[in-house]
Amino acid sequence: MTPDEATGQPRVEEISTHLLRVADISNSYCLASGTRGLLTDCGAGAPARLREALSVQQYDACLITHHHRDVCQGAAALAKMGVPIWVPEHERHLIEEPELYWLTRRVYDSYNDRSTYNSLAEGVPVAGSLEDYSTFDWREYEIRILATPGHTWGSQTFLCEIDGRRVAFVGGLVRDGGRLQTLHDTEYSYGGWEGLMQMHLSLRNLIREDPDLVCPAHGEPFDDAVPQLELALERIERTTKSIHQCPEMPGRFRAVEVTPHLIQVPDACCTFYSLLSESGAGLFIDYGSPNWFHFGVGQAWGEPREVQRFTLHSIPDIRERYGLTNIDAVIPTHYHDDHVCGFPYLVEHEDTVVWCHESLTEIIEHPERFSVMCLYPNGVPVGRSFRDGEAHQWREYTIRTWHYPGQTEYHCLILIEVDGKSVLFTGDSVFKEGAEWTSPIIFRNAFRPDSHRRCVGVLRQLPKIDLICPGHGPPVAPDDDWIDSFEARTERLLGQFEELLGRDQLGPGVDPFRVRIVPYTIAAEAGKTFRAEVEVRSYAAESQEAVVRLSLPDEWTCLPLMQTLDVPAGEAARTFFRVTPPEVIKPVRRRIITADVTLGDVPLGQAAEAVVEFNGPRLMLR
Repeated sequence: MTPDEATGQPRVEEISTHLLRVADISNSYCLASGTRGLLTDCGAGAPARLREALSVQQYDACLITHHHRDVCQGAAALAKMGVPIWVPEHERHLIEEPELYWLTRRVYDSYNDRSTYNSLAEGVPVAGSLEDYSTFDWREYEIRILATPGHTWGSQTFLCEIDGRRVAFVGGLVRDGGRLQTLHDTEYSYGGWEGLMQMHLSLRNLIREDPDLVCPAHGEPFDDAVPQLELALERIERTTKSIHQCPEMPGRFRAVEVTPHLIQVPDACCTFYSLLSESGAGLFIDYGSPNWFHFGVGQAWGEPREVQRFTLHSIPDIRERYGLTNIDAVIPTHYHDDHVCGFPYLVEHEDTVVWCHESLTEIIEHPERFSVMCLYPNGVPVGRSFRDGEAHQWREYTIRTWHYPGQTEYHCLILIEVDGKSVLFTGDSVFKEGAEWTSPIIFRNAFRPDSHRRCVGVLRQLPKIDLICPGHGPPVAPDDDWIDSFEARTERLLGQFEELLGRDQLGPGVDPFRVRIVPYTIAAEAGKTFRAEVEVRSYAAESQEAVVRLSLPDEWTCLPLMQTLDVPAGEAARTFFRVTPPEVIKPVRRRIITADVTLGDVPLGQAAEAVVEFNGPRLMLR
């Protein structure tokens, strides 16, 4: 159920005598007892405005299923009305005190993929925690609290007998049709599918409860509950069995000759390469941490605000063993910290120039504009940008690059003829796993539904490849049918994603950045205006109108108050605002601003955020 087409206002629907639904940016539900009501979730706040339509004089409480803004954005309005807000015990801090989370949230070198970024910008007074497997008694109703992680780590489901039916309020766990609302929210660690695996167990536990009616945060309530839950379970099983990530490659430092003039360092954190000229000059493909032990601080166990500490490695050995005199240039396959954290050292201490494909230029120079995974905070200037397939000469070698959105949107392939062999440097986006050729899927690397299909198109343009040199692991000679294998896996997974999400939901279901604020990390000063751009991407078949507003802290101002833009079908469009914080800022270093978007006739709510840092960006090492 969508908002009323004539008025644009949320609709109220009677599900049964004592149960009503409000269709806001997400579904919220009202359990009625006489003139009193109890809410589960509250969307953008529609229940606060619609008490009369719900025939409720007073809300006694609002129970929140999980911390995402789309289900609790309106909690502040309810709290101001005196409504007690009850929240999952494991996510209370993200609702009651999100300011502390935002102060310490990692932007760079982050390997925590959990969707905690979708927390409120400002805290809401909380009446209490909903403990897993406890009961919440309200008037004549007993509500059981189930632990159902998956959509988020702390998600809960509320079970209650209402009008003779066992009703399950599942939040974002599942939606109607045996599908999910998103896949990207199930990715907890980098490249991990922990949420999907936990969701599998949660669905099994919910099926054992044998609900008669399931009330999800998105989609329609459904009363053929168990068959639809089992269908979702089957689809999750098929998807998880199809997904494999490339293995880690730890080991001692070694330098290995791929060909007489191409040196691989296989045991560095990323496998990087040194191309040697007869003159003694070198060109590096990637250059990151020396090994996984150094790199570990960038993993999920790193302390807040820590970033990669680069330590010199490999260069002295290559000089000694192979006669390297200088490093003319370094080319990144992609922006990830394990591949580029040595770039500032090369630029500053080796007089090396950074070259890259044009699709990487902005993120290499200005990482603060992005919120994708594995960012390294130190941008470096790019001396030369390449277009798809253009030939560029370095010493006796010809270099060609192509945009290749595999593991990340900001990735390229590099093709060089070395010692009579056609060598393709593939970074983290081409691997052979068993009999299949694959590229990892990392949703918060700006994955889009057509990402890997675009990769297939690039691979079909290439000449015959003799050697593939990946960013992790040894070089390998590709099979004759390697591109066909890659395409077959791509189509199988996309088909399963579409089956799991639904065709209309495929785009936003895999793309967490269909709305974003640029730059993501904004260096601001009290009382001084800064510019914030909002980018909106459409997955509709026709162009759509987007209405964009910024939600700001109290006493902040922006011009204009609202922007309308036309978003072409399948593309992105941008608009901008000028934002002015007050002359006196609370003694915090970070504040959050959000973009509230309606795309076509669908309100998305506060679909994107940006981090505003005062007194200089606290995560930048300059």
